[in-house]
Amino acid sequence: MKRKSALLWGLVILLCGTAVGLAVYKSTSLGVPFLPGQRQNAWTVEATVRFDANGREVEVELGLPPLKENSEVRQEVASLGYGYQERNLVGQGRRGIWSARSRSGVQRLYYQISLAEEDLRSLGEIKSSAPEVEPSRIGGSESEMLARETLRKECREKSANPETFVTQLWSRLFGESLSQEAGFLRRSYEARIGEGWEMSLLQDFLQMEGIAYRKAWGVILNETLGSQKPVPMIEFYDGRDWEAVEAVAAREAGELVVWSRGDSLLDVRGGNNSQVFFTTIRNMAPLEATDALRNAPAWIGSIAALPVNERRVFRYIALIPVGAFMIVVLRNLVGFNMLGTFMPVLLALSFLEIPLAPALLMFSALLAAGLFFRFFLSRLNLLVVPRVAACVVVVSLLMIVFGLFSWRMGLTVGLEVTVFPMVVLAWTIERMSILWDEEGAGAAMVQAGGSLAAAVLAYLVMRIRTVDYWAQYFPELLLILLAGILLIGRYTGYRMSELIRFKSFVKS
Repeated sequence: MKRKSALLWGLVILLCGTAVGLAVYKSTSLGVPFLPGQRQNAWTVEATVRFDANGREVEVELGLPPLKENSEVRQEVASLGYGYQERNLVGQGRRGIWSARSRSGVQRLYYQISLAEEDLRSLGEIKSSAPEVEPSRIGGSESEMLARETLRKECREKSANPETFVTQLWSRLFGESLSQEAGFLRRSYEARIGEGWEMSLLQDFLQMEGIAYRKAWGVILNETLGSQKPVPMIEFYDGRDWEAVEAVAAREAGELVVWSRGDSLLDVRGGNNSQVFFTTIRNMAPLEATDALRNAPAWIGSIAALPVNERRVFRYIALIPVGAFMIVVLRNLVGFNMLGTFMPVLLALSFLEIPLAPALLMFSALLAAGLFFRFFLSRLNLLVVPRVAACVVVVSLLMIVFGLFSWRMGLTVGLEVTVFPMVVLAWTIERMSILWDEEGAGAAMVQAGGSLAAAVLAYLVMRIRTVDYWAQYFPELLLILLAGILLIGRYTGYRMSELIRFKSFVKS
């Protein structure tokens, strides 16, 4: 027994010493702040190009944002086996060009840029004069021409310059309340053109009005979106400067910034099925520290060294041990009764994707409906595996129905029900129904309530900014949590709930 205790304490000291040593090295040698200071007004935007190469020469051209002089900018290109160069085009800005002699199969190219938020807002600024544009007559059916002319007159009467004209036009075409003419034009252009009909509709109005314009492409600054498609935009000349307006009827929430401009954002020769998507993330450490982590040896681990598209996934992976430690504390020291050990951890991760109150309501509704169907299945005397598989099917159908019903009611939060782990939900329903049969409804509800309470507490800890910062930039500190779990694993004393339970015996 003493030998096992010595081994345990030796392992705990080794784990804690390793974690503290690596953290001190990062903080002192690499300059990574140990505590998050004030919010860093810096973003990292990563463009990922994917296409299928056809076995011949490959040349990929991607629109890049112009860089301002004397601005703190970090850019990185990941293109294994490709040559890379940049060139500037008049009126469009920089273009990144990847080239290779022969490629086949699925190809991925990465371009990453990190810079201050105020510089990011002015990425697309290019000072150039506007060409003279003569008003022209746009074709189409007679009904389309009549509707366009009616809307054009309405916008001109309530505007004084190109900027206010475009503002009036956009609100009438893509606002909440649509006139009969606007609704007809939207349906007609969508049926005739398909994807990108919004840009064609705006271009026709600007050409009719004689306003100079050019195509542009934007990125939404919202790190919760994950991979996002570029947002088509139009820049118009207001007489002094170029102003940008989004050319989409609806988009995700977040600040929209101009990334680049040009008739096409991506050109691929020697491949097909090409697409580009962006991932944005707000930096919690200075850019110098992030660069130092990327260039550090492999044994200096940090999520910040990963590509932005994968960093968000690994951020959640790094938070799982935090939730596991909270569950161990709540179960072994506090005395929570739970349905399973790590179901609350996965549930807490789901809460990070959905606002807490709607998430609790959706989970409770799914659990109640799943229990109803589970009690119905119990009458069929099925074996365990087929019964759980049937629960998975039922949960899948419930999630689909829940999403469709919420969408019909105009509640987009219901579409996020897919973040709940389906198999965990099915096993939770199965275990809760067995407990209901064996120990009664009260015991089942107590354990379900304990699981939800533990998930909420784990979620509140995981969303603390300092905890999130340590998980991203100091993942070695998870070794201290491992040491704490090992120590708690040897604890056999009273739990806090038991001290309250047996308080009357102490008085007697």
